[in-house]
Amino acid sequence: MVSVQKKIINGRTYYYLDYSYRESGKVKKNVKYLGDKIPSNIEKLKEEFFIEICEKRWYPYFDKIKKCYTADSR
Repeated sequence: MVSVQKKIINGRTYYYLDYSYRESGKVKKNVKYLGDKIPSNIEKLKEEFFIEICEKRWYPYFDKIKKCYTADSR
């Protein structure tokens, strides 16, 4: 689940999209900078960020499965 994180650095507030997951027993984290204000289209940005993360994490596995499946079906 993607969440909005607020960080205060040198007295200024900054917002980030944050997504954490476990891989090989360790917690991995993806972060995307939003700016000093939360954008009005935050829900769309959350969805796009999640899709981007899924593409990086899962698509290589899907391609591998597809390749093995097509090789087996011949």
